[in-house]
Amino acid sequence: MNPDQPNPFDTNTQPEVPAEQTPPLISPKKTPLFKRKGFLIPVLILIFLLLAGGATYAVVSLQKDDTPKTSTQTDTKETEDTKATIDNIYVYSSAELVAINPETKEFVVVDKALEGESSNASFGSTTPLTAPNFKSAVYIKGNTGWIVTGTEKKTFYSIPDTAKNTGFYTLYLSAWSSDSTKIAFSIGFMCPPYGSPCNEESEDKNLTGVYVYDVATNKTSKARATGVLQWIPGTSKLAYFDDATTPQKLLVNDTSTDTTAVLATKSFGFGTQASISDDAQKILYTAGVNGTESAATFISNIDGTEQKTLKTSSFADLQWPKFLPESSLNYVYSKRKEVTCYENVTGCVSASLHVVKDGQDKKAVEDIDYRVIGFYKNQAVVVISDGQIGLSPNNPAPYKAGIYLVNLDSFSTSKIYEKVSQKGGDTDLQLKLRIGE
Repeated sequence: MNPDQPNPFDTNTQPEVPAEQTPPLISPKKTPLFKRKGFLIPVLILIFLLLAGGATYAVVSLQKDDTPKTSTQTDTKETEDTKATIDNIYVYSSAELVAINPETKEFVVVDKALEGESSNASFGSTTPLTAPNFKSAVYIKGNTGWIVTGTEKKTFYSIPDTAKNTGFYTLYLSAWSSDSTKIAFSIGFMCPPYGSPCNEESEDKNLTGVYVYDVATNKTSKARATGVLQWIPGTSKLAYFDDATTPQKLLVNDTSTDTTAVLATKSFGFGTQASISDDAQKILYTAGVNGTESAATFISNIDGTEQKTLKTSSFADLQWPKFLPESSLNYVYSKRKEVTCYENVTGCVSASLHVVKDGQDKKAVEDIDYRVIGFYKNQAVVVISDGQIGLSPNNPAPYKAGIYLVNLDSFSTSKIYEKVSQKGGDTDLQLKLRIGE
């Protein structure tokens, strides 16, 4: 065999490649995936499923967008956030507790079958008391104290059954702290006037007195104070009058340390109604000056020094002075007057709201409940009557009363709630509220 000729049986011998030809650098083309047999059918099915799912989602989304959300559809976080931001003014409205949104004027009945108003000069009143931040309120039902936030309510104190059954103990709502974290309430004792085996010596003094409820901790403690005038703004201190001494004393009880100190000793007068300024420097009060008919409104330092007389009048004509928010000079008060009730019967009482700013006294609105209630965003919150005062059998016209906001600059009014009696008088219509105190 010629050695120059390739051996056809040699497996290591490669055929000679012509010079002009080059071995391929890539593999020969394979059949594309989409051309392979059986590929197209599952792809079409997948596309159909995706399109069907997208269409269903779009329809559901449109339906959800077009349908108003109800309270049951709103998610929990949104409900909690809304509850935390909504303001409410809580009102006693003919035995019902009503929460009124002062911005939207919407309202909801929170509770029913509440008892009528009862008050105590030292301890406060049973009228519901709205917190200064307008997120909560406290109220009394069946000698049990309740706290409500939004419309959710729970009890915070109940007079023990052994005392409750005697019927001689009453729970009073005294005041909220300025930061809305604590509520001062009181338990008073009073014997019925007629035919009762009760006597003053039977009072349980371990039970009666002033208590403080802490909203955050849900705990209650008894304070050393013997009454409640007001929380001193920005502090844990309760101011109160001691009527057992002559001259009268203005005391303060620090509830954080349970210690008591005298703020002022002087003749504040009987029937004292007072307000402490937000900076805790001044006290404004109306009191009798001679024990009979005359009264005056005074302002002084909180220790009683530098007293000035602001107003004088017949006793009980000047009522419930209250400092304007963030002011130690400007204030509001109600001026009472006798009016004709109906059919020329006299003896009924009405009042007008007066605003004193920069030394100028201006009448803002007529026919208010004599007690100036409180403030909401530079507005006074008052009850205004609309109709005859007193029940008139011969005049069955509806009697109306409403909760109004009064602008303290323009004196314009805005009604946020109304209650109507169809019996021609106010004997079955009671509209009461308190804010902060």
